Amino acid sequence: MLLRDAVIAYQKNYAGKDPSQATRLGFWVEQLGNHEVKDITALDIDDAISILMQRPAQTTLRTKVGQNEAGEVIYEVRYRDLDRPKSEATLNRYIASLGSIFRFIKKMRLIRGFVSPISGVEKFKESAGKLEFMTEAEVELLIAKARQSRWKKLPCLIRLAFVTGVRSGALKAMRWKHVNWELKTITFPITKNGEPHTAPLNDACIDELSRIYSDKCSGEDLVFCGKFRNKAHDFRSSYLTLIHELFPGRALTFHSLRHSCCSHLAKKGVPLPVIASWMTHKSLRMVSRYAHISTVDRENYLRSAF
Repeated sequence: MLLRDAVIAYQKNYAGKDPSQATRLGFWVEQLGNHEVKDITALDIDDAISILMQRPAQTTLRTKVGQNEAGEVIYEVRYRDLDRPKSEATLNRYIASLGSIFRFIKKMRLIRGFVSPISGVEKFKESAGKLEFMTEAEVELLIAKARQSRWKKLPCLIRLAFVTGVRSGALKAMRWKHVNWELKTITFPITKNGEPHTAPLNDACIDELSRIYSDKCSGEDLVFCGKFRNKAHDFRSSYLTLIHELFPGRALTFHSLRHSCCSHLAKKGVPLPVIASWMTHKSLRMVSRYAHISTVDRENYLRSAF
């Protein structure tokens, strides 16, 4: 099997929402597409990465070109070169994309006895970066301030993002039929990892949803729509305005609410495997950076051991 054929098979089954996945896979088809998958070695991959390192970083340019039948906006995506090399994180994403192909081959048993060569490829060391998150009190302050916003659904959106830890894309695609009032849950049919996820809601979330719900809402309507029921409202400007007013100088984005959810759970002593499940991560690697925040379990172990 040629790598290009494996990529085609993978893309037909891909249920994720990473818009850059196709671009990364296109690079591997360009470099190794005509290679038999079973003959690809770690050295072949390293050689291709060396070529990738010589190419500049790019930024994505999206141009609105219309709407589909569901009323969702369709964009034309283009890329513009930047005056700097690709980052270590970007290079690692390219390696991870190729690894996804090899895992797919193994899972689907497309090649008998296949052993992925990706284990022999050394990933680049990334900067740990600074995790920006808000405390529970700061989130409450943000929600209170958001009640003054012209878009009355902003407080509810912030509350759900903090409590569920769900990404903005999933929240924007959320419809009223996904809300189970009796069980106090929201079901997201597809998340970033391509799998459905059901998030529990507390009473505060139910109260916020009740504030913005009316008898005119149908199950197919987007919860966080604006003027049009099938078009998600662009809340970024309103949200960032609040952030700049309340927390000047801090690099807080909407995604920071997801980090805030993780840190809050860790502070309350919630075990990392539970946090990983809460965040829909398939491994503990992504939530291990919150381990230092949680000291409750260690304090209990200290008392029992000493």
